[in-house]
Formats: sequence, C-alpha cells, structure tokens
Amino acid sequence: MARRDETLVAQIEAEALDENKPVAGALRKCVALGGQAGSSELRDWATQELRGYPPDAELPEFRVVPAPIYVDGAVPGGLVKNQQIPRSTLPDFVQEKVDEEFKFYSGIGEIEELMRSAEQSEEPAKLQLPMGGDIARIMTAESGQGQQIISIYWAISPVALRAVCDQVRTSLVQLVAELRAATPRGQAIPSPEAATQAVNVVLHGKRSQVVVNAPQAAGGGTASVITNDEGPEESEFWTRSRRIGAFVVGLASIAGAVAAIVQLS
Repeated sequence: MARRDETLVAQIEAEALDENKPVAGALRKCVALGGQAGSSELRDWATQELRGYPPDAELPEFRVVPAPIYVDGAVPGGLVKNQQIPRSTLPDFVQEKVDEEFKFYSGIGEIEELMRSAEQSEEPAKLQLPMGGDIARIMTAESGQGQQIISIYWAISPVALRAVCDQVRTSLVQLVAELRAATPRGQAIPSPEAATQAVNVVLHGKRSQVVVNAPQAAGGGTASVITNDEGPEESEFWTRSRRIGAFVVGLASIAGAVAAIVQLS
C-alpha cells in the first residue's frame, strides 16, 4: 500500500516535469492524492484547474492574459483580415464590458489544446467576443461606405497560452516539493495539514507551522517541522506578461485602422 501511494506522488512529479505530457494528467492524480490525504483544499484546487473556475471566482493572476481586439472585414474590392482595432472603436455598450485582456475560466485541458493549435499554426488563438455577431452588425451599420465587419475577436499569442500552462506545471512541481518536505521519509500519504499547507504555499505564498508525527529511533515520539508564517510572495509572472504584451501588442490608432481598409479598397 505504501509503495502504491508513494508512486502516486512520484507520478505527479514525473508528469509535471515532463513537458511533453499534458499537465491535466498530473492534476487528476492530485485529486486522487487529495482524497487519500483527506485534504479538501488539494482536491478543490486540482479540480478547479481541471474543470474550470466558476464565473464569480477570483482567478489566479496568470490566468489573465493580454488579448488585443481584432476584426476581419470586407470593403469594396477586397477583404481585410487580422486588423487590430482599439477598444474605443467598439460600441459604447460593449466598451463597458470588454477589456483588452482575456480571463481564462476554462479547464487547463482546453487551454493546452488552444496552445497546441496556436503553436502548430504559428498564429494567435482567435476567441470570439460575447455577442460577436451582434457587435459586428452594429459596427457595420455605423461604418457605412459599403464596409462590412465579418467577425470580431480577441487574438491571444501562443506565448501567452504557453505561459498559463507553464505556471500550472510549475505549481505542481512546487506542490510536490512542499509535500515531500513536510512528510516524513517512509510515510506515503501526507497528512491533511501538510497537504493544506502545500496548497497555501503554492497559491498564496503562505507558510505555517506544521507538526509531523514520525516515529523516532528511540521511543515513539514526534518530530516537529516548524516554519514561520510568511506573507504572500509577489509573483513576477504577471509583471513579465504585461511587459511582453506591451512590447508585442500595441494599440492601433483609429486612423491606422481606417488607412489599412482604404488601401485595400
């Protein structure tokens, strides 16, 4: 039994370290490990990453990525594709609800599939805006001059998608490291307290005192693993992603968008 449980922890670590394997497989094993350890925090975290977060949930920062807005359209005599537009050109009622960033509430499997498709095509992933058809019709009606908006969408770079998947993979490796550090050698299943602490370190950078029961060489005492409370550690990922997004994706001016359409007319 102990060997099987230890193998489960080892499999999570091995799959998380192997970038050729989907991260979803390691997360499923985390759900099973959370059940064995009696940790609802571990089960809930892994399940949310697998199935997706509720619409009202506070997302991890790395699940919010830069996402400029693009349109495909038609003008007399030609087509316009992959034309970036500023948010200010959207109808007023849309501007209030749409940002130039995308919040990934979906499960990690869907994000991994988007990443693979984008990397194979060497094109950004195109995600339609809510009510995109209605928005396109309104913009077409307001533009006049025979111009037509065919589709409107967020364009998310393959780099941003891979960064999301890599953050989850790194969290899994960190989780296993914390579990190993807080679990006595030879004990296969971490205690509920150790599993909960590991999740708190991974998600919030918080570390608390954990007492680990472990048999000693002389007598059946306990060994205590004492750690100090630490405040949340600031993640550098979102700062880096903003820098990348600011460099790669700039806002196109209205004049630039119009000029591009006129050149094709």
